[in-house]
Amino acid sequence: MSMHGEEIADEKKLNTMLEKAAEYIIETSARETTTGSWITYADDIPSDILTPDLFDEHIDDIFALILNYESVSYAEINDDGYLDVVMFLAYCPNYEVMPGEEDEYPEDREILNPLEGRREIGIPLSQSM
Repeated sequence: MSMHGEEIADEKKLNTMLEKAAEYIIETSARETTTGSWITYADDIPSDILTPDLFDEHIDDIFALILNYESVSYAEINDDGYLDVVMFLAYCPNYEVMPGEEDEYPEDREILNPLEGRREIGIPLSQSM
């Protein structure tokens, strides 16, 4: 394989790893939160998906990917190097319904898949690297 071919293969592998990390963050945020908000540090992601060093190095790319999901209401990169993700509550099965919200969030409500629906507003990876 030529050097250029190896670079393309490495870039595709990295893009796949970053996409899997973003999906892991989205799924975990939706599943684990009781309030809609979830924080992810580099070492929260299993190392078989992405190492902490790669998380830190590519946090802007992961952030851009996360913003593409319709299930994400808001996200930011904190100054301390973690991602803060706020999910729309329709995707959060463990949301603790507050008094007065029972009609809006009944116990038998349909929980949506947080990985379905993309809006493509983030920075494409090929432009950010």
